[in-house]
Parts: sequence; C-alpha cells; structure tokens
Amino acid sequence: MRIKQGVDLTGLVPQMCVASQVAEHVYVMYGSEVVITSGNDSEHRDGSQHYEGKALDIRTKHLHVTRKVKQSIADNIANRLGDQYFILFHRIGTPNEHIHMGWRG
Repeated sequence: MRIKQGVDLTGLVPQMCVASQVAEHVYVMYGSEVVITSGNDSEHRDGSQHYEGKALDIRTKHLHVTRKVKQSIADNIANRLGDQYFILFHRIGTPNEHIHMGWRG
C-alpha cells in the first residue's frame, strides 16, 4: 500500500484503516497495490465524510483492467466490508476516476 504525496490522513477513524487493508487484499488478487489518493485533503463536496476522517479515495487508473473489472473490484471490497461502509467506483472514465470508500458510522 502506498499513500500519494500530499494526502492528509489527520483524524482518520480506525474503521478506515480496516477498509484500506481490505482494499489492499482485493487489489493484490488483481496483481496491484492500493494507492490512497485522498483522505482529509483536496476539495470535496460540503459535508463530505473526507473532512471527518471517515472516507478515503483509492486509485484505479493504474489497474490494467476494464471498467467492468474495476467495478467488480469495488463490489468485492463492498461485499467484504459490509453495510457499515459505502463503496463507490466514482467518476468512471475520467482522469479523476477512483474508488471512494466511506464509513457510515
């Protein structure tokens, strides 16, 4: 697992550490590693979980698979984490494409 330079993980809730480990396990199954691209930084919508330490974004552009497989990766992460988490393959096909992971707590 890597953290992109400039990412702020200040105030990250422990549940997001669990989420990142689950995501790493799934990515390894596809021959890659998780790169965290956003925590409590960047610009997010008002009221975003990112500002509460309850969300992380992870890179997908380095995965050399189809969009459908990327969606399957996001679904796999969601299934492993369960209903306490919100997982979304976000901005599909754009330069900012990523998987958003949020804790509902």
